[in-house]
Amino acid sequence: MNFSNRLRALAPLSLLAIACIANAEIQYEIIQMGILPGYGAGYATAINNNNRVVGYSYALGNLTKATQWSEGFGLTEIVGYENTRAYDINDNNLVAGYMEDEQGFERGFSWINGGWFHNNSIDGTSGALTRGINNLNQSVGFSSWGDSARATGWLLGSPGFALPNQNPPGQSYAYDLNDVGESVGRTRFNGIDHATVFHNDNTILDLHSLIPQGAKFSQATSINNANWIVGDYLDENFRSRGFYFNYEVGMNFLETPGFNLNLNAISDTGIIVGSTNESRAMMWRTETGLVDLNTLVVPNSGWTLIEAQDVNDAGWIVGRGLYNGIYQPYIARPTDAVPEPATMIALGLGVAALIKRRKR
Repeated sequence: MNFSNRLRALAPLSLLAIACIANAEIQYEIIQMGILPGYGAGYATAINNNNRVVGYSYALGNLTKATQWSEGFGLTEIVGYENTRAYDINDNNLVAGYMEDEQGFERGFSWINGGWFHNNSIDGTSGALTRGINNLNQSVGFSSWGDSARATGWLLGSPGFALPNQNPPGQSYAYDLNDVGESVGRTRFNGIDHATVFHNDNTILDLHSLIPQGAKFSQATSINNANWIVGDYLDENFRSRGFYFNYEVGMNFLETPGFNLNLNAISDTGIIVGSTNESRAMMWRTETGLVDLNTLVVPNSGWTLIEAQDVNDAGWIVGRGLYNGIYQPYIARPTDAVPEPATMIALGLGVAALIKRRKR
C-alpha cells in the first residue's frame, strides 16, 4: 500500500474536559434519506465531500442491503449481492464495505457504478470486512477467522496484506485511513485492546499509553489529513470517554458528565461527531465545545438524532435517528456555512486545503 508520511515527536500529554454548551449561531435542517422498499430501518455510515452518502437498510433476520444517496437520485440500492453493507465512500465516489458472496463467504469490497472489486482476506483467514477508504483508493479493515481478526490493507483489486501489529502479535482491527498514509484502529496486547496508529514501515504507535492508567479498552476510530485522530476508551469504571490526539498538542479528552461518549469521525475542518449511551448524537467544534446535535436542529423537525457517524468538510453530518417511531438514516445540513476553526488550522489542519481527505 506504499503509505507515507512519518510521525513527529509527541507533545506533552494534556487534559481538556469539555462541557456541553449550546450554540445558537449554526442550526441544522434534516434531510430524510429514506429506507429501501421492503426493509424496516436504515443507517447512514459515511458522507464524502461531494455530499454523497452511503449506508444500508436492514430487516429482520439481520438481512442488510448497501445503499447510496445523492441529491440528484435520492436513495438507491447498491445492486449485486444479497447481504451487503456500505461503510465508507471517498471523493472519487468509490464505496467500501462488506458483502456475502454466492458461496456465503464474507468479503470486503470496493464498488463504483456497478463495478465490484473484492477485497479478499489475508492467507490463513476465512473472511474480510472493509471499513475505510481514502482518495488514493487504498482501503483498510480486517480479516477474520473464528473469534480472531487481523488488521488488513488493500490496494484496489489487489490481495490483502496484514498491517503491523503488537509483539507478540494479537487480534487487531483497522477502521480508517487518510490520504497521507496513516491508518487507525486497535490491537490487543496483554488481553486489552489498545488504540493504535498503523504505519507503512511496519511499526505502530500505541495510543493506549497516553490514556489514564486503568483503562479497560481503547480504540482509534477516525483520522484526518492533518493526522488528527479521534477515538474512545473505557475507564477503570467501564465508562466510555472520548479523546482526540495530534502530535503537536498531544492527547486531549472529551466527556459528557454522567453519560458514556463514543467518537466516530473527524473532518479536515476539525469537526468531531459521535454519540452517547442516552441515544443522543453529539458534535464538537473548537468554537462550541461538545454539543447535543438535537439542540441545533431547526424546530419541529420531528427527529431525534441518535447517532452521528460521519461529517464532511462542509459540516454535513450523517447517522441514524428516530422519526415516526422508525430508525432511519439522516443528513443534518447546516443552514449557514460552518466557519473553519482558526485554532485547529494554526495547529495543522490547514493542510486540508491542499490534500482532500476521505474518512472512515
